[in-house]
Amino acid sequence: MLYTKHTKEVGQNIFQHGLFACKLCWITGTSSFFFFLHAISGGLIQGPKKYQLSQLSIRLLFINKDLKRKKLECQGKSSKPT
Repeated sequence: MLYTKHTKEVGQNIFQHGLFACKLCWITGTSSFFFFLHAISGGLIQGPKKYQLSQLSIRLLFINKDLKRKKLECQGKSSKPT
């Protein structure tokens, strides 16, 4: 497998990290598209709930928490909060 310093730090190879980045791009890009439609329609168009701001925020927080846990595990530290 191929690794870089960064991907080793986050416990992924470059392919896993690339897929992860593409997933985030899809989630945020799709949300941005629906935000744009909402803006130009004067609020008449709302995207699916999973792409609305409240759900997007929760989703990104969970993704970030999982990344931090994996990074700590990769560094050999406990993933338990202090």
